Amino acid sequence: MLGAICLTLVACGFRLAGTAALPKSLAVIQLVTQNFSDSQRVSLMEKLERAGTAVVTDENIEAPRLFVNLRKVRDLTLANSASNGDTVKRITRQLEYRVQTSSGRVLVETTTLTRQGDITLSNDNLHSSNQERRDVVADLEQGLVNQLLHRLERL
Repeated sequence: MLGAICLTLVACGFRLAGTAALPKSLAVIQLVTQNFSDSQRVSLMEKLERAGTAVVTDENIEAPRLFVNLRKVRDLTLANSASNGDTVKRITRQLEYRVQTSSGRVLVETTTLTRQGDITLSNDNLHSSNQERRDVVADLEQGLVNQLLHRLERL
């Protein structure tokens, strides 16, 4: 019974919010990452697979290549408070990507996605400020990956 319900939902085009369905031309891809941690790379691979793409590592397989570079841009100080020692910083992350065939023909030119977030860092509570910073950075990076998937969905 559950299987029939799931099949019906899939057949009518239903999908969970926040999930992407990549085109058939990207059913199999080679993923080439730069400046990704192992956990970030695994997370991206899992999201691609949930979107219907098989990620392969064998360079002998003829499949489009997705090149992705995660870049940290230097933080920008927006304000300093002399009274309480707080600093407002703008944190920026960029994700560059391009897609090309296994023969090298460019399918998607190099495109840069940018996300920013502002954070107030307190000198009185460095541990809390550091955790909040890590949370903001993680949100920015996840947002960039989601934006990438939505862009690829439209190919």
